[in-house]
Order: sequence, then structure tokens, then C-alpha cells
Amino acid sequence: LWCVGVPLVVVVLLAALPRRQEDMSFRLSTLSVTLPYRPDMPWWYLVQLLLNVLVSMSVSLSESAQEQALYMTVFLSLYGCLLVSFRPFCSWVVYYASLTGTIGRVLVIISGALLEGTSSVGAIVLFFIIASYASAAFFSI
Repeated sequence: LWCVGVPLVVVVLLAALPRRQEDMSFRLSTLSVTLPYRPDMPWWYLVQLLLNVLVSMSVSLSESAQEQALYMTVFLSLYGCLLVSFRPFCSWVVYYASLTGTIGRVLVIISGALLEGTSSVGAIVLFFIIASYASAAFFSI
């Protein structure tokens, strides 16, 4: 229920946001959803909800720990690339904290996959990391 209900409520709130710019009580009630983001990007909250759902669901996509690590790495790498491309946060501190947290989560997953002893999955995960960092460096210039 929460996988559909919470995003649906957020979509309805974000859709009503442009029409209710002058309604102070509505703006205050949606402050936790819109405050960290630039005024033109309140939809980034949905991106973070989707990321959390995908990372949580990655453990149910496969029984293999290596494939779960691969799915999580792909999802977090895509999020990191989108984060660098859009720069959705108002504050640079929040932006860099989110970017550092994403990189840290990916590095923990990589180290676990590499310690698992399977070089093929470790090589694929390492490829995604190098590709995501290269694209992040390219788009941040």
C-alpha cells in the first residue's frame, strides 16, 4: 500500500503546488517536501522515493547476493549521475552531502561484492562505478 499510496499523495501535492503558491497553509504543509530543493525542482523528492523503492526491491529481484549488489550499484550510479546533472538542492552543503552519501553507499556495495570472490560481478560493478564517475565528472564541468 505504501509503495503506491505515498508516491500518489506526493504527486498530487506536487501537482497542486503551482496553483496554490499563494496559499500559505498549503506551502507550510508541503515544506518538508519542497524545502531542500530548488524552486523549479520540487519533483526531486519523487526521484528519491523511487530510488529508495528500487534499492529496497533489488533484494527481491534475485536470490544471488552478487546480482543484488549489481542492481543496487546500477540504481545508485544512475541516481548519482542524475544528481550531478540536475543539481536539485538549494544548498551546496546538502548537494555534496547527498553526493558523498551516494558514493559511500556504492563503495560499500562494491567492497562487499569484491570481497565475495567472484571476479565477473566485481568487474561489472567496477565498470558501472568508473562509468558513473566519468559521466559525473563530464556533466559537472
